[in-house]
Amino acid sequence: PFMGPLTARHIVGRVVDSFLSPTVLFAPGFAAGAAMGVTDKINDISFILEDKESLDESAIDKYESVRDFYHQYREGLIRK
Repeated sequence: PFMGPLTARHIVGRVVDSFLSPTVLFAPGFAAGAAMGVTDKINDISFILEDKESLDESAIDKYESVRDFYHQYREGLIRK
């Protein structure tokens, strides 16, 4: 899935974050806000790229492995 597996907590958090984000409030237009959001997402992915590559090499069922990895990743972010 494009957005990854979502939990109820994640959906509520994403909605609240979208309304309170300085990017949305102060960006000079939709294009600038979207560009900053995409750049932020690319930055997030760059931190887990090596882990995903090693997971792809060792996984039997890639979808299940990526789903489990994503949940572990989200739990780690929540614990920070």
